Amino acid sequence: NICICTFLIDRLYSNTYVRAESDDSEAMSQAVILGRKAVSLCRQSQHQQTARTDNDNSEVTNDKIENVVIESEYDKATLVTSRQQQPPAASLLYSSDPVRIAAAHLALGKALALLAQHIGLGATHIRDVEVRPIEGGVEEDEMEGEEENTRRARAEARFFREGEAILKSSIHAMEEEESELLTNNESSTQCDLFEVKVATYAALGELHYCCASVESYFDFERVSRQTQKSIKFLKRSLCMVQERLVCLLGETIPTVQGICSIAPRSLLMLQSRTAKDLGKVYQFEGSQSLHRKGKIVLDYAFAMSSRLHFKNHPSVSNIRRLCLGNLENAGVGSENDVDDWLSLNPLLESL
Repeated sequence: NICICTFLIDRLYSNTYVRAESDDSEAMSQAVILGRKAVSLCRQSQHQQTARTDNDNSEVTNDKIENVVIESEYDKATLVTSRQQQPPAASLLYSSDPVRIAAAHLALGKALALLAQHIGLGATHIRDVEVRPIEGGVEEDEMEGEEENTRRARAEARFFREGEAILKSSIHAMEEEESELLTNNESSTQCDLFEVKVATYAALGELHYCCASVESYFDFERVSRQTQKSIKFLKRSLCMVQERLVCLLGETIPTVQGICSIAPRSLLMLQSRTAKDLGKVYQFEGSQSLHRKGKIVLDYAFAMSSRLHFKNHPSVSNIRRLCLGNLENAGVGSENDVDDWLSLNPLLESL
């Protein structure tokens, strides 16, 4: 559920711009349904204290295999190959229950933000949405007799609130869990939780950008507030990861190639995506100084993404389109330019 929800949202983000497509509306509804289901299942698992049930099922399967009569060396080799080809149990996708439920919250929060944005911008009609906002643990019913614009505004605001509450409560829970892990010196789970936490900060920044894009049609002052919140959370995520990357490099001067050669791929992909989102928000804000910052951070995102993906990968194409949309400095800067900037701003100080 978590993986499919994440895939649906990432596929929609690859479009760069909001589209009024019925398939997109259906995908967002499905993403929210799957995200809510994932969170519910994780909570059930915690309450029932039946973690690792998938591992137990895997052991039962292996026990059955042990009962097979092996009559030759060929049979033994076949058995070993069969075990090696078995897919990992679902629980092994995450190192612990706290990491799993944090990933579920992250996927759901992103889905809710994107759905709220599409509703607010009129790209998705509320009648086409298969889910309703949840407040106070109760799913909202439609109020009959409401005008379309009223229903749209109410649904958009409540989906945004639901997503924000989920992401913020998840960050709080992860910070508490990190303190406990630090006490118990569980470093591997700490690393996994760190990655989900910085991704959640980035998702919270993206949620506020989605809200700002809707408010830009109605309330300029609220746009400014939402944009500043977006920048704050995206910068926090970007700088937290950058500090980790520079720490991995040690005394080496940071370059895009050096960073990409030493850090986990998942963390690099997150950093590239967060840099892209921050550059997008800087462009959206509109001031000349932030446009220049947007150009720098988009170049950083493009250089890193180009080393992680093939030339026409959706992530690379997405960043390229955003760079071309920067009218002040159209086009993408070179990796050498990014390396020169990193040598002066290893922790992204100028952002």
